[in-house]
Amino acid sequence: MKWKRKKCNLINPHSSSMSLKYTLRQNQRGIIFDFPSVNIESTVENISQLPNFKSKLRALYKRFYKLRKFECTPTLFKVGDNPYLTPDINSEDYVSLVKRHFKHVDYNLKRKKFLGLSPLSEDQLEQRLFATLTFVFNHTVAAANPHAEEPVATIEDEKRASFDTIESQVISTLLRMDYDSPWQVKYDYKLQWLDQLDQLQNDNKPKKKNKKKNDNEVLPYLTYNQYMKTVMRLNESLGLCL
Repeated sequence: MKWKRKKCNLINPHSSSMSLKYTLRQNQRGIIFDFPSVNIESTVENISQLPNFKSKLRALYKRFYKLRKFECTPTLFKVGDNPYLTPDINSEDYVSLVKRHFKHVDYNLKRKKFLGLSPLSEDQLEQRLFATLTFVFNHTVAAANPHAEEPVATIEDEKRASFDTIESQVISTLLRMDYDSPWQVKYDYKLQWLDQLDQLQNDNKPKKKNKKKNDNEVLPYLTYNQYMKTVMRLNESLGLCL
């Protein structure tokens, strides 16, 4: 059983008086009683009053951590229509991703490397983090769906009964791509793999004998380069820092 969280607006987050609705979710892993663990409006107000950016980051990390309890429709993590290639992505994967971003990732470096844009100020980053917290909160919300209580027997039934929000679809993609990410990409916080990708492409240009082998070597990096550019463009469109 699941308590529905009320979706927050990115510009005007709702107050703590948000109403909760009771609903039974089909086909989930267990019986879960849940409630909104983060109030966006009071979070923004309280964190804004902290004395420095470092203390604000620490407080924001704790709020992101509180949002670790979520369930997505399993189809979001599938590879094609093959159920045997669906990884078990859970709250631990989410926490690991959040921890790495707060502890190691330089967002302005990512912005420069992937988009060629100038750095954001601490005030601008703070506002983006508030918007990102709201975005992740909305990922934990059950989307209204008149088919949600219908029996699920096929993949089509599962999609029709889905309670995932648009935010859930984005966050699940981030988690899935992070799950599959080569360690050379995942743990390279200075983004040196981008320079190595350029070098590999330049080295492979004159070679034709081992073209297939060379393409296989470069392809994962090309995939994540394009993926990260897409995520960074989404951030610029919505004012986020995913």
